[in-house]
Amino acid sequence: EGVDSLKGEQEKIRFIKIFRSLLRLKASLETFVKFDWGDLNISKEIFEEFVSKYKDLYTELETTRKQNDSYQGETVQLSFDLELIEQNIVDFDYIVNILSQFKEIASMREAFRKEYQRFRQILETSDEWRPRKDLLLSFAWYLRKNAGSVSDVIASFNAYKMEKLNARLMELGRELKIPVEKLRNLLDQFLITERFPPLYEIVINYYPLKWRDNETEEPPSSSYLGEGGGDFPSAKELEVYYKRLRAAVVSLVREYHW
Repeated sequence: EGVDSLKGEQEKIRFIKIFRSLLRLKASLETFVKFDWGDLNISKEIFEEFVSKYKDLYTELETTRKQNDSYQGETVQLSFDLELIEQNIVDFDYIVNILSQFKEIASMREAFRKEYQRFRQILETSDEWRPRKDLLLSFAWYLRKNAGSVSDVIASFNAYKMEKLNARLMELGRELKIPVEKLRNLLDQFLITERFPPLYEIVINYYPLKWRDNETEEPPSSSYLGEGGGDFPSAKELEVYYKRLRAAVVSLVREYHW
């Protein structure tokens, strides 16, 4: 509330500089020792409230700068170090805390709506969490509808995540004509090796080729791939298939494995 009552640019700048110093101190403490909120003499909840006010001031002062080309105030050269907020606040514990709040306010329509919009904004402005935005936001709605039956938010989220992953794998399997179990194996292999197989391996092991149905035939050689003709795909078709599968696997890993 004290931040909301700040009068004039100088008071706001003073708050920005003080809180920026606190952000830098927190980042330093987390680098060298096991971090404890007691080291900052501030609770995590109050700190997060200050972060919200800090971002509001940033938006306000940035708007002033953009609307007035001749503006020469001190904030022109003021650094907000917003990367420190990204680095230290938006972590797994923070996300779980927000999801737990959704469970508590599930029956409060307006409070839920405001928290949902704030959560969306947090996810959209984070490079780490943006790929998981749709999953997390959909789980927030799940909590609103099923709050009474959810006793453990983390356990419920993990089950929800696996359900959605299975659905995505089934959808991808139908699209690319790959059995779901083979997709799971490919996903696991990518997670372990951090390497996606080359085109030849994908075609031989995953592409829906008719020779697979005939156990007496040998798979085509790598030199034969892409020649086209008959039932065999052209080089362009193979490349499109390969890129689609690789992009899907990378996307699934970023969204569901963390």
